Amino acid sequence: MADKQQPLVILVEDNAEILDVMATLLENSGFSVVRALNGVEALSLLERYTPDIVVSDIHMPEMNGFDFYAALRNRENMQHVPFIFLTGFSDVESVVRGRELGVDDYLIKPVDARLLLSSIRGKLKRAGEIRVSTTDQIAELKNHLIQVLTHEFRTPLTLINSTTDMLADASMQFGPEEMQQFVAMIKEGGTRLQRLVESFLLASAIEAGETQKEYNARVNEYELSEIITASITDATPLATERSITIAQEIPHGCFMVRICQKHIFEILRCLLENAVKFSPAGSTVHCRITDDGISWTVSVEDHGRGIPVTELPKIVEKFYQVDRRKFEQQGIGLGLYIARSLAEMNKVVLAFDSVEGKGTTARLRFPKVVTN
Repeated sequence: MADKQQPLVILVEDNAEILDVMATLLENSGFSVVRALNGVEALSLLERYTPDIVVSDIHMPEMNGFDFYAALRNRENMQHVPFIFLTGFSDVESVVRGRELGVDDYLIKPVDARLLLSSIRGKLKRAGEIRVSTTDQIAELKNHLIQVLTHEFRTPLTLINSTTDMLADASMQFGPEEMQQFVAMIKEGGTRLQRLVESFLLASAIEAGETQKEYNARVNEYELSEIITASITDATPLATERSITIAQEIPHGCFMVRICQKHIFEILRCLLENAVKFSPAGSTVHCRITDDGISWTVSVEDHGRGIPVTELPKIVEKFYQVDRRKFEQQGIGLGLYIARSLAEMNKVVLAFDSVEGKGTTARLRFPKVVTN
């Protein structure tokens, strides 16, 4: 009988006498125990119980320990439950196989009582520490997201509402130039909100597999330089607003690639907007194509503050932003996650180089399409 106040052990052993002895030992030591004589019986117990730890023999009828372990790990709520195997003294092959599967520990039969208890307690202690750490990380991420989302939604909404409030005030008289400025402010706020919503929707579509379906339906051969030109045109208003020049450096020639055009445009738009966002006023962002013989490489180079080497591997993670607390940034940290995901989908390699104080270069490497 399982007591919710005690750690619950699912104990799986095909020898009924050994099962009784081990179960009694555990129950007398403060554990709740549910027993099973084989893997099939143990799996049925998972419909009623959620164990804190599983201890299982390997060689059993109907379903052996390896198959039981695999079936247990396929259940979402069982992927992090500690698992200990019981095996014979000379069964080296089983030990090797189990370690490769990632089993938490091995105990050799006949099992020493003190070793069994210490192993179970140690694994439960470690699992508890991991749960606490994971909970803390999730709480920190939630707090970060709440702060970022509050800022990202509130800032453009405040801009739009305050502007429309002034325009709605009948006592106020505005000239044509002022009206144009107000319209531009409203448009800026609306565009920022639109990009925010689009990022969420696109990230959701990636995780739901919708963009993979889109790739499968739309993949074709396209001229890469045309996509680059279109993405630069899209980023130019933001660059102009920030007094930044985008220099397009594309040699004459044909640059055919097999991709989903919409995805590559989205990637380049993200890379160009990031380059503009983190570049100082008056600087130039360079967008160029180079040829290494087997692939085309599109690079987007800025002369901004750069990214610390230790941060580079993290910048494509969802919701990650470098020094958000130190520097004002627009966005929620989905752009490069989206870019990385779409690049992988299109079989394009996305990589970054950066030097603090000098700038960052993003590179997209496309396999060439061989033309006859």
